[in-house]
Amino acid sequence: MIVISLSNCPPSLRGDLTKWLFEISTNVFVGRMSGRVRDEIWDRIVSSCKNGRAIMVFGASNEQRFDFRVHNGEWELADLDGLKVMLRPLPGNQAFTESKYGYSKASKYRKSKQFSRTKQSEDADKIVFVAIKTTGPDPGSDRLLSIGSIIAGENNVYDTFLWESSCDVTVSDYNCYVKSALIGFFDFLGGMTVVFEDISRSLSFIEAECNRQGIETSIEKRISLKSIGKKNLYNLKRHDIKSLQEYYGIQSDNNDTLSECLSIAKVYYKMTSDNKQPIFK
Repeated sequence: MIVISLSNCPPSLRGDLTKWLFEISTNVFVGRMSGRVRDEIWDRIVSSCKNGRAIMVFGASNEQRFDFRVHNGEWELADLDGLKVMLRPLPGNQAFTESKYGYSKASKYRKSKQFSRTKQSEDADKIVFVAIKTTGPDPGSDRLLSIGSIIAGENNVYDTFLWESSCDVTVSDYNCYVKSALIGFFDFLGGMTVVFEDISRSLSFIEAECNRQGIETSIEKRISLKSIGKKNLYNLKRHDIKSLQEYYGIQSDNNDTLSECLSIAKVYYKMTSDNKQPIFK
């Protein structure tokens, strides 16, 4: 059995871990798996958690009967006669000691305004693009197979979220996985504007699954790519993502959910950009 604790990690990592582990509390995951899978999951965590902190504890055949791994931890790992212990650094060892007088109120106010302006400028360029895959066309009886989303601007992709399930998973396991995934998905959206290919279809599946799992749907700012296409490109017979890609000459492989999110972003910025120049080179 293993236990994983995360801190300040991207929401997309939480959704990713729910494919193998149960999230028993916010950022705390438990599960049982082979050593090889455990090592692969740890490598995945280290590569995805960015500046966050991760701790994994698991059973082992040693004197302590357990082992652990730490990434970006403040405490240092030390070996004490063959036993693993954590060494807590003394305050005097810190590279920077804050002044006992702190900062003036004017300085704090100035820094606060600078941070607010920078944050607003960064977020103004960011939009979330969402794509889903399902087992069929009926939101009432069919399941979600995949939820993908990217946070992107006109020339950059800033972050991604992906949750995937399989058709042969049991109903109880599916309910546990999809509930945790939806919570992570709404955290990932963060109140930003969300663009769907076809908002009526995608949102009906998401809302139906939220109702089954007892989760409140929280997508306020939403845009339908299909509706924009019908309004601006009324001469086209079809306005699905593949037809819009062909119209704008955008080459992309839509076999996976994140690729479809990227295609939606490319088409959206093509339709809304003034210069109509290629994006995401």
